Amino acid sequence: MELKKEKPDTPSPKKGQIQPIDLKGHLQQELLRRIKLNPQYSLRSFAQYLEVNSGSLSQILKGQRTIGKKLKQKLIAKLQLTPEQVNSLENKSAAFNQLEIDHFNVISDWYHFAIIELIKTENFNPSEKWIAKKLNITVAEVHIALERLLRLQLIQQTNSSYEVCENNLSNLSHLSRDYTNVAFKKYQKQILTKALSALENTPLPQRLQTSLAVAINLEDLEKVKEILHRCRREINAFVESNPKKQTVYHLSLSLYPVIQDIADQGENL
Repeated sequence: MELKKEKPDTPSPKKGQIQPIDLKGHLQQELLRRIKLNPQYSLRSFAQYLEVNSGSLSQILKGQRTIGKKLKQKLIAKLQLTPEQVNSLENKSAAFNQLEIDHFNVISDWYHFAIIELIKTENFNPSEKWIAKKLNITVAEVHIALERLLRLQLIQQTNSSYEVCENNLSNLSHLSRDYTNVAFKKYQKQILTKALSALENTPLPQRLQTSLAVAINLEDLEKVKEILHRCRREINAFVESNPKKQTVYHLSLSLYPVIQDIADQGENL
């Protein structure tokens, strides 16, 4: 699927701005943060740190168990939440802000869209362990991503598997433009990092990585961008037309100035 392009000339969100989120959301974010620091970090390790039963923690993260007052205070202390974050737990608008945070994470972390595309493949297995192995991410990341995609109605459960909600894929409008651009930049950085990994680890017959250095007239820049956007759309339409899908690929196109004085002009171009 296509990810809408970054919108120009928008500032980053204000530092220190508090976005209300429920306690389960804080638990999920902290677990993912620890996994990013240590890919071997597990749900069991997180439960040990929180001093709670791993089965109970799993149920909380799945929304199958409510958090009692005593446990809530314990988790707040373990997560070291600020007074502002604690106050936001009681905020009635937290559900909406959780939706905005979900949208941000779907756009900013590459594996959400990869899971959506993986679901479309012929031999898809809904097992979280299978998905994690295919995408080389953790089971915890898969679980939280699936829950998020279900909550946003980008996928739905069908019997014992999942189905992509095609009509909802373009509906990411709950996220403000400022946050959309921050998320987009994070996503593109991840894609470029994975491209570097593919350059070293993926056999040449299974990939294409090519580049071009060219002198241009700046008046032609917008036309070149249009050509690249059209190319991306045509490739997307071509591969989507074949119902027999076997694997998932990333396509990344970059166009940027090499001459520093042009790059320094930024938004004035």
